[in-house]
Amino acid sequence: MGRGNADSKDVVMVVTPQLSVLIATHNRAETLRDTLEALTLVDRGDDVVEYVVVDNNSTDQTEDVVQSFIGRLPIQYLFEPQPGKNCALNHALDRVPLGDLVVFIDDDISPQMDWLEAIQSASDRWPDVCVFGGKIDIHWPDVTIPTWAKNPRIQPFAFGRHERKEREELYPTNMYPFGGNYWVRRRVFENNRRFNESVGPRPIDRIMGSEATFLRRLQDDGFQMVYSADAVVAHRIQPELLLARSVRRRAYRQGRGTTYWRGPALSRFLRWNRAVWYPACLCAIAVLAVLAALSRLSISPFARVERSVWAIRHLAHCVESLRVGASPKKE
Repeated sequence: MGRGNADSKDVVMVVTPQLSVLIATHNRAETLRDTLEALTLVDRGDDVVEYVVVDNNSTDQTEDVVQSFIGRLPIQYLFEPQPGKNCALNHALDRVPLGDLVVFIDDDISPQMDWLEAIQSASDRWPDVCVFGGKIDIHWPDVTIPTWAKNPRIQPFAFGRHERKEREELYPTNMYPFGGNYWVRRRVFENNRRFNESVGPRPIDRIMGSEATFLRRLQDDGFQMVYSADAVVAHRIQPELLLARSVRRRAYRQGRGTTYWRGPALSRFLRWNRAVWYPACLCAIAVLAVLAALSRLSISPFARVERSVWAIRHLAHCVESLRVGASPKKE
């Protein structure tokens, strides 16, 4: 499907909302339709809310799906041709009049009816905090769920499950909200803070860590973060994500992304002696590759996936650290 100039595809509201909900999407029109349908059931109360869908160069019916919800949702459509979720989000941040709270969700999320009310309430209770994360449950597809998928150590990174205590609390250092359900105050984007466009979902060369690198930077800059158990969404799991090869591929992508928000692998060697760090990474890659291969020999399907995922994540971290050098580019 042909596309003209990106600006010609944008329809921009002129009323500044209280809450701006941003959704980046790429070639998942029917999944997006289910998310927008779920959003029609969310109680907006007296708040002025806008939903902004950023079409990241889709070639399916994404635009038609968004247009079909005009009149049912306060929604606007933007088009960003540059591949990459973070490119799409940055486009929205530059183009739309942001609300006091800027909310981020994915295109496969179903919020509870009181989700926006919980977001506003938590933000009111913590007026000096600028960054918040909500609870993410898993909504399984109507298929047989493999045993390994129920592993609580796999669910957070493989399926985006995010749950802390059943109350509000500050995130500890080096812990962050998950990308499927978090929000920030508009002033966070002052001084031109934006997402790192070298990481995050994209059609090719995908590196996970879209929000992690951004949130790590905010934490380093002194921003506190609060978890709210009341702002709940469900992540609708697509059946293909329940394949072992899918979770291994996701593990590799996340391992690469770790380099950008946690820093290089084996950093203790790097601090000690840079000349030692390179061969140490090479040795680690060799060992982890063997462990990943040996994990396939486990009798238990549960152990096969869990062990291979652990090895693959660390292997990818080492590989990406060597690829970008000792000081990966950050936001």
